[in-house]
Amino acid sequence: MEDVRLGIVNVLAMIAHEIPQGGGDFVILLHSGYSKACALAFKLLSSLATLVRALLPYAALGQLQGAVPTLPGLAAASMIPVAVADLIPGSHKLAGIRATVQVLLIAAGIGTIVLADRIVDRFAG
Repeated sequence: MEDVRLGIVNVLAMIAHEIPQGGGDFVILLHSGYSKACALAFKLLSSLATLVRALLPYAALGQLQGAVPTLPGLAAASMIPVAVADLIPGSHKLAGIRATVQVLLIAAGIGTIVLADRIVDRFAG
């Protein structure tokens, strides 16, 4: 692994993303007419993809050791088109207080990343 702090931040980011995402998926399944048991079974089955996404890179780490410094940068760069396509055009359509709230939420997201980095650095570094 590149750095223990990087691993901790990745785990925290996955938790922060997957829990609300999973809850939203579950509610959509319920709203679509599935029973609670069936919706939970489908959600658990689909959540196995997260486990696979975590274990496959770990298993391949020995063979990809030379690429480890490059891979986090590639992963981060792959998110730039998502941000540009989803966040920026939407903010141009907003006006007044909604535009201000949008900018504040983006700033809060950046602040959360900085805060998480400082917390992890203090306790793990």
